[in-house]
Amino acid sequence: MTYIFLMNFIFGVSTTIGMTLIPLLTTEGLDLSLLMLGIIEGSSEFLSNMLCLITGSTFDRVKDKRLFFIIPSFIALCSKIILCFPSVTTIFLNKILERISNGLLLFPETHLLV
Repeated sequence: MTYIFLMNFIFGVSTTIGMTLIPLLTTEGLDLSLLMLGIIEGSSEFLSNMLCLITGSTFDRVKDKRLFFIIPSFIALCSKIILCFPSVTTIFLNKILERISNGLLLFPETHLLV
């Protein structure tokens, strides 16, 4: 269980750094408008909330709960690797994968902490 918390901490720190740098990369480096950035952010947050709802309803029914930690961790790792190739498409994919990872991990993590 300690490894899960340590891994979650590392992904949390990297996500915070990524969420700080992505708007700068998007608006300054790639010349994307603030409207497009808002659409990307809003759609990814909506997706995250929907996945959290789905994960919460299926978490108690599944016996092997390790997949609820392995799959989001792999998706979060992929989202960080995608940032090595900055373009509008990779920024969009990064935000979507990052929010998918957070949406899938939020309920199981909260459930284990309580």
